[in-house]
Amino acid sequence: MLLVFGGTGKVGRALLPLLVASGRPVRATVRSAEAAEIVSRQGAIPVLGDLDRPATLREALSGISRLFLLTPPREDEAERKAEVIDLARKAGVAQVVLLSGAGAEGESPISQARAHAAAEAHLRTSGLGHAILRPAYFMDNLAAQAGVIRSLGALFGNAGQGRIAMVDARDIAAVAMACLLEEGHAGATYHLTGPEALSFENVAASLGTLLGRTIGYQDLPGDALSSALAQQGYPAWLARDLALLGEDFARGRHAPVSEDVGRILGRSPIPLRQYLRDHAEVFR
Repeated sequence: MLLVFGGTGKVGRALLPLLVASGRPVRATVRSAEAAEIVSRQGAIPVLGDLDRPATLREALSGISRLFLLTPPREDEAERKAEVIDLARKAGVAQVVLLSGAGAEGESPISQARAHAAAEAHLRTSGLGHAILRPAYFMDNLAAQAGVIRSLGALFGNAGQGRIAMVDARDIAAVAMACLLEEGHAGATYHLTGPEALSFENVAASLGTLLGRTIGYQDLPGDALSSALAQQGYPAWLARDLALLGEDFARGRHAPVSEDVGRILGRSPIPLRQYLRDHAEVFR
């Protein structure tokens, strides 16, 4: 039995159909009736799994052989992931595939990067079979600005001219499935990127071509971006993290292109132009 944490997110929604199609029984953790319905429609079995209620996690992990672990951003993310990893070891899970992130470093000023690094370290010393996925910035994150793009004809950020090797969540899901179902990935850490590094100005130009109108990129100071995100309802700590991430983009820290996706999947990663074509209705 496989278990997916984060089955209703960007990667999870792409991963569940792949795992179900493999013929393996698949559970996915949920915390609401709405999430359970989404999971059921994908053909997986919804199971209560609340990070704030360890008893539900123990029940969700019962009888599980392989686990995909993705948790939403939260201030205690490292601690909650460590708890799941410890419970997985006690439950006899054989393989954990952890979704981490590019730039996972214990000394990073970005709190999520530190949390990712701590979770990776805990998993590596847990004694569990494991693979760690470090994806770059998701192309799918662009959809969060779809309303602004439609109304203002602009994409906003604080990345300057920095280039980012953005990756499609569908490629992350395909690699995750390989790590869950195939041999040869134990102990691996994979850096998942798209096929090219692009600036947000490049992205805006591609959106303009798709939509048949001019789309610009508006670069903001980091504190202005953080304030705007906080006004949109982002927790203050996450708004700061995203502004700091933009500074990393501007410095080119997320520009290197990895060959891991192509090597594992035997095909090229999905390029931005294909992602935009496939999701055109989101931006129109």
